[in-house]
Amino acid sequence: MTPMQARDCYYVLRAMHDGACPKCGYIGSGTAFEQRQLDGKLQRLECPNCHFALPADEIEGIRRITPHVLKRRVESLEACRTELMRGDPKIEETA
Repeated sequence: MTPMQARDCYYVLRAMHDGACPKCGYIGSGTAFEQRQLDGKLQRLECPNCHFALPADEIEGIRRITPHVLKRRVESLEACRTELMRGDPKIEETA
């Protein structure tokens, strides 16, 4: 898995956890996405609109890579702090 793929997996999980479907754009409550077993254990996150889903094993896999993803994001933030503190950060355009 590339670092970009790991980041994308993390962002899809975060979006669904927060109630936003990255596939159809549905916005709702994060709890509306949760499907739990009778014992309360999370079984899957599923969009109530288009039914795009992340099963529990994929969610767990994404959670295992989360520390790596977040470490890279902190490194990026540290590299940008001076520009952010100036109050007018610029985003470089890519070709």
